[in-house]
Amino acid sequence: MKKIIIISLAIICIVLCIGACSEKEYEFDENYEYDGVSLIGKWREREYNEDQYQVYEFLENGDVNCIIYSFGIEMARFEASYTIVGKNTLNITWKDGEQTDTNRFSISEDKKFLKLCEVASYTGEMTLVPYDLSYNKSNEALVGVWKSNDDNGEIFSFFENYTGYADGLLGGYSFTYSTKDSSVFICVEAIDGVKHSVEAMEYSVSADTLTLTGKDANGKSVVLTFTRVN
Repeated sequence: MKKIIIISLAIICIVLCIGACSEKEYEFDENYEYDGVSLIGKWREREYNEDQYQVYEFLENGDVNCIIYSFGIEMARFEASYTIVGKNTLNITWKDGEQTDTNRFSISEDKKFLKLCEVASYTGEMTLVPYDLSYNKSNEALVGVWKSNDDNGEIFSFFENYTGYADGLLGGYSFTYSTKDSSVFICVEAIDGVKHSVEAMEYSVSADTLTLTGKDANGKSVVLTFTRVN
C-alpha cells in the first residue's frame, strides 16, 4: 500500500510503510467476497492528524486517487488505477512509475472499516474508514474582496471555490484555503511543484469587517482587520 507523507515545508516524498491498526476495531475477514460496490467512495486513514492525512478515492471507472490533505486543503495528489482479482484481492497500479501494489482486503458489514493487507514478503496492514468531510461546510462569510486596514493596504480575495488571491506591496500570489468552525486555513499555491505549510487563523465577520487572529514567528498573537471592498 502506498503511504505519502509531507515531511517538511519544501519536500513531499513517497514512502512505503505499515499502518498499525487495532484488531478490536475490525479484524481482516479471510472469507470476504467483494460485492462490487462497497469500495467506491473516499476512505481515509483511521488514525490521523488534521495537519496531515491521506485519503483514497476509488472511482467507478477503475481509477483511484491518493490525496494528501492538510486541514482540509489538498496538498498533493497521486493517480492510479485499480482492479479486483478473485473475491478479495485489490491491485493498485500507480501512474507515476507503473508500480503495482497487491493487497487482500475486506470491508466490514456496516461499511465503517476497510482493511488492507499487503501481499509482499512481509505483512502490512492498513485500516481505512469512510472520509468525513469536516471542513468547508460554509465559506459564505469569507467570500469577497477585503482590503487591509493596515498601512500596507494588502487586498485579499476569497473565492467560492476555496481559492484566493492576495495583492500587496511585494506583489501578488495565489492561495487555497479551507474553513472549519471559526477557523480559516490558508496555503500558498504550488511553487516548483511544492506547497508551503498551511497557516491557521481564527476569523470573524461583522458587517463589512473581517478580523483575522493568528500568531507570528515568536508565537505572539497578531490581529488583522480588513474592510470589504465588494
